[in-house]
Amino acid sequence: MIFHSINPYTEQSIAKHSTFSESEVNDKIAQSEKAFLIWRNIDVDKRLDYIKNIRNILIEKKNECASIITEEMGKVLVESQLEIDKCIWLCDYFI
Repeated sequence: MIFHSINPYTEQSIAKHSTFSESEVNDKIAQSEKAFLIWRNIDVDKRLDYIKNIRNILIEKKNECASIITEEMGKVLVESQLEIDKCIWLCDYFI
């Protein structure tokens, strides 16, 4: 089955996506469980490096990420930029 992601402001289709079969969903769940088992054994300093990297990417690509939020949710760009700022703040908090 195909479904469309629609910009709620313009009502235009911005992407098409296929749904997953039950076995594909179960495979994704299994992959997530494996990733968690790896993640929980990573030391705190390495986890902080990942969070710092995410923070830096969000800062570098703030406008690009905000544009995606605006397109997908129909928000004004300023609100989308504030959402990215909140994500950056959360990274800073956990760092």
